[in-house]
Amino acid sequence: IEASYLEGHPPFEGRPKSRRLSCPEFPQEPQGFADHVSLSDLTFDPTLQGAFAASIVAIVVLFVILPPPVVILRRSSASSASNPSPFGAPASGGSAFGGFGKPNLAPGSNAAAAKGFGFANNASDASNPSPFGAPISGGSAFGGFGKPDSASGSNVGGGATGFSFASGTSNASNPSPFGAPASGGSTFEGFGKPAALSTGKQVAETSSNNGGSTTNYKAKLAAFYKQHNPSKLSSVDANLAKYEGKEDELFRKLYQKYGLTPEGKKEESPFLEPGGTGPRVYMDLSVGGKAVGRIVVQLYADRTPVTAENFRALCAGSTGDEDGTERKLERTFEKSVFHRIVPGMCLQGGDYTRHDGTGGRSIYPPNSAEYGTDAWGKFRDETPFLRHSRRGLLSMANAGADQNSSQFFITLRKLPYLDGKHVVFGEVLEPPHGEGMGVLDRIMDSVEVNPKNHRPREECRVVVEACGEAT
Repeated sequence: IEASYLEGHPPFEGRPKSRRLSCPEFPQEPQGFADHVSLSDLTFDPTLQGAFAASIVAIVVLFVILPPPVVILRRSSASSASNPSPFGAPASGGSAFGGFGKPNLAPGSNAAAAKGFGFANNASDASNPSPFGAPISGGSAFGGFGKPDSASGSNVGGGATGFSFASGTSNASNPSPFGAPASGGSTFEGFGKPAALSTGKQVAETSSNNGGSTTNYKAKLAAFYKQHNPSKLSSVDANLAKYEGKEDELFRKLYQKYGLTPEGKKEESPFLEPGGTGPRVYMDLSVGGKAVGRIVVQLYADRTPVTAENFRALCAGSTGDEDGTERKLERTFEKSVFHRIVPGMCLQGGDYTRHDGTGGRSIYPPNSAEYGTDAWGKFRDETPFLRHSRRGLLSMANAGADQNSSQFFITLRKLPYLDGKHVVFGEVLEPPHGEGMGVLDRIMDSVEVNPKNHRPREECRVVVEACGEAT
């Protein structure tokens, strides 16, 4: 369930995109256009047919009948600053610059004398550089693609390291651009940090994201889960493997998910602590046909009156109409199921029409300004939001903001990342008012769920055998 926040999906209600909702309690969707159009329904304008035929004839004439075009390449007789040849000097002409190699002489060089992609015979210095390193017999005032042994007098055969490293020490004032030499130290990273390369690849357990201090991420993640969610301790290695090289991103997401500051400290929530007064309702639950006990729910009617009345009525089977008369409901939560159970997080139910999370309906009429409902009878969120700060809280599952119907979930732990997205409207009462969270613990001990969709196995379905208003 926490994947959209690293590990799963939040409680939601909806329906598969591949099928049209056919529940009789809902308005039907507009049928729209036909699903397909056959080719026999299509016709072509005769004028367009003629134009199409003419285009085919033109293509055949241009590319089949006529001979292929001849591309004439023009070569300049001389290369100069105003008429340069970028890849070195031409076969017979002078070049005012070196292109990809420095010719022997700027004026009048030719193929016999120019070195092409090599180096010039004359010395290379700061005012007359050879771009690809030091020349064969001359000194170099810069390192090119490798740092020669000495700034003057080095050569390929006499000790220059070419594209490797100098034999001396590389430092900020005497740098070797491709990293430190084999026998020297480096005060900068170049194209790799020699100290790290010499010790081999560092694993995610002790790695660095910023080239600075080394962090033991395995110990850090284990400590985090131990404090905030012990049930996730078994996933430490898997999460580190998934975010190898991006451990800082992993912790940034975790801090956001668990309501912490970017530094991992506790942040004061803008949402209110749950609690309230109102009527109480009960549910008798079973697993695989065997009774597991009764839960009694305290509704927060003083803080979420619309949501609380919706839940109370679907338990009791009746509600008051706008004119004050009592209206019996055709269907209630009785014989509905908890269709989605996520161990260590929540139990989700309330779909009394389709029993799979794609249905459900509120008690309120569609398009009601009083209850803020849309054409499907889904009603608005009641604010200010309360926190998902402990076990045993009842909260509305939804299909987005202001999309509440009848589906709900019961928390099995603190879920701060759902704050401000779902309406908390009640709590499971502990004895003597009911059997409390012990009932839910027995359910979790005996139910088996599909790990892919968190649906209980058919032989251990969790059913609301009876429900009503508690006295």
